[in-house]
Amino acid sequence: MSQVLLFSALGLKDKALLNRFLLSKFFSTSAISSIKDRSDIMHMGNVSKQSNLREMVDSLDRSAMHVAVQTYASLLLQCSKMGALFEGKRVHAHISRCGRHSNQYLSNLLINMYGKCGALTEAQKVLDTMPEKNVYSWTTMITSYAQFGKGEEALEVFDLMRQEGVKPDKITFVSLLKACSDPRFLREGKLIHSHLVESGLSSDTYIGTALFNMYGKWGDLEQARKVFDTLPERSVVSWNAMMAAYAQHGHAREALQLYEKMKKSCVEPDTYTFTIVMNACADLSALRKGKLIHAFIVESGLESDIVLENAILSMYGKCGSLIDARRMFDQLHLRDVISWNIMIAAYGQHGEEKLALQLYEKMRWEGVPAITVTFLSILDVCATLGSLSEGVLIHEIMIDSGLASDISVGNALINMYGKCGNLEKAQVMFETSSLRDQISWGAILALHAQHGHGKFALHVLGQMQWEGLRPDKVAYVSIFSACSHAGLLENGCHYFDSVSTQHGVEPDWEHYSCIIDLLGRAGRLDEAEDHINRLPCRSSGFLWLTLLGACKLHGDVERGKRIAKLLLQLDPQSTAPYLLLSNIYAAGGRWEEKARVRKDMEDRCINKLAGCSSIDIDGQVYEFIARDKLHPQIEEIHRELDRLSNQMKKLGYVPQTNLVQHDVDEEDDRECLLFAHSERLAVAFGLLRTPPATKLTVIKNLRVCDDCHAAFKFIAKISKRKIVVRDLNRFHHFYGGLCSCGDYW
Repeated sequence: MSQVLLFSALGLKDKALLNRFLLSKFFSTSAISSIKDRSDIMHMGNVSKQSNLREMVDSLDRSAMHVAVQTYASLLLQCSKMGALFEGKRVHAHISRCGRHSNQYLSNLLINMYGKCGALTEAQKVLDTMPEKNVYSWTTMITSYAQFGKGEEALEVFDLMRQEGVKPDKITFVSLLKACSDPRFLREGKLIHSHLVESGLSSDTYIGTALFNMYGKWGDLEQARKVFDTLPERSVVSWNAMMAAYAQHGHAREALQLYEKMKKSCVEPDTYTFTIVMNACADLSALRKGKLIHAFIVESGLESDIVLENAILSMYGKCGSLIDARRMFDQLHLRDVISWNIMIAAYGQHGEEKLALQLYEKMRWEGVPAITVTFLSILDVCATLGSLSEGVLIHEIMIDSGLASDISVGNALINMYGKCGNLEKAQVMFETSSLRDQISWGAILALHAQHGHGKFALHVLGQMQWEGLRPDKVAYVSIFSACSHAGLLENGCHYFDSVSTQHGVEPDWEHYSCIIDLLGRAGRLDEAEDHINRLPCRSSGFLWLTLLGACKLHGDVERGKRIAKLLLQLDPQSTAPYLLLSNIYAAGGRWEEKARVRKDMEDRCINKLAGCSSIDIDGQVYEFIARDKLHPQIEEIHRELDRLSNQMKKLGYVPQTNLVQHDVDEEDDRECLLFAHSERLAVAFGLLRTPPATKLTVIKNLRVCDDCHAAFKFIAKISKRKIVVRDLNRFHHFYGGLCSCGDYW
């Protein structure tokens, strides 16, 4: 059951746990589960009240033996409210010393106190020793078990209650239904539902809400809706619970439809209603709808609720409306750690990694303590930017704060080191980790695939299976990709043929794209095309685009023309088919046809995405764009490239000027354009700014071009450096005149 669903049904006001729900809209379950308690999110305890309670219990210990029952009751209620188990045990001891342990009222309060504090064994002992138990005694124990997910124990207590002849009340049934929300107790839940129908209690709003909560938890939304629709009266809590059930199970559209129906029923929505609705808008990327509802919230005067404000912020962030999100963030009445995390994650997930880092630094400067999900977001940002130095710094901070041992953090660190080019460190972290799950194995598999270590990736797969873990769909994408990049045709085909029959994984379009890429790289274009034609999703542009790339690699002009035409029918504004077809014509010396392609692009106002590369030097990330003229050291960079060009040509380098996409007549001008590619500018800058023998790691947003790939082999040999380039598809490690890909890429 989702937090919003649960809290709405029970009418609770625990904003800390609602904030956990908001976090789950941006972060994985493994990340959220690493938050151990409420204090990780929001400081809920009031220190002064705890001190006062402690002083009162101290006074009780020093007092005379005769204390009023109401005094004990007041203290126990405070202990329950504050989760003060130690003080509660001291009050219990005083009650026993005073001979009041047989008092039914106090015993019920003791069960409640122990239950609220999670001390269920002690609560059960109190119940077992009570000479007389009433419905409240049994129900409190059932509620305590249900609250902590102990459904089996709750049902056992209910059986004992019936054997004692005590008749359950509405609260008893609500707690039982909550206990049965675990699918293991489906049979018991349905039996209780039948009993409630027979007794006429199922139409009660409170019980009915608990009923459809139970069905919602099982995922039986149809039955949940039937129960909801039969309620004679539906409070805002009921509407909220049903909407939350839809949202929890991926039916955001139905949740919004129910919200509209709720408004027509003249039921006044509350902050929980809007929290659910905002998350539904976020899931649907329904920005316009979200803005309209936001305006209504402002008019209603409910916007100052921090949980709701975070939900609105989350909606703008997930919808990619970063300007609105930042405006909302800056205007928040109160910014808690959740607000910061949502905004940082929104920047990171929508290509504004630098802004995410800046906001993280601002968060630290303002003294807001980071939590696990903060670091997970920033580690992802570092991985995307290739900012190894920043990632190492974050790693050190996490070690100091005791968070580095968390499994989700370990996985993020493996990913960060690997994607920043330090695969050795990623492998060490993986091997030394005491906790490894499916995600850990998937991460290291993907990294070895991306670095072109096909045979080692297969070795990792064998280790994974030996440890009893079955590879999932994501792992097999990595395996096929590894085989494709390493030219392991037979291995890739073997795993693809057995993935569904032997391993129970049904291939999807990503798997087919990998096998088409594998066959295409090997020159088996007919077989690759046959694969696409046999698929029900053969109209998928991504599959045809993969094959078009293989046509470019092998110079298959006629097939390339046919596929490019098909792709442009599917998406006339797509850039990739034009560029690949242009390269196919250029490689075949068909300059007039290449010129026509370029003219078509100009007529349709289609521009190639500008190449952008970055390099991390001494903790600062420097970015370069193709034909960059604004960098303060650009003249020095070009002098370095000229120097390298002269040495490279002496060693046999010949510029591939046919790759130039722009209409330039002079050969020298074409060569200048090649040397103005962003990745080459970044490498030259790195050579100028780092000591000899320093490894350079460059991140590029596009596929590295053939000429730069050839040039880097020469530059690595001349400079006696290791140069690592991460492009859109994979890593290239250049050293001593060679590339790790073996020119098979």
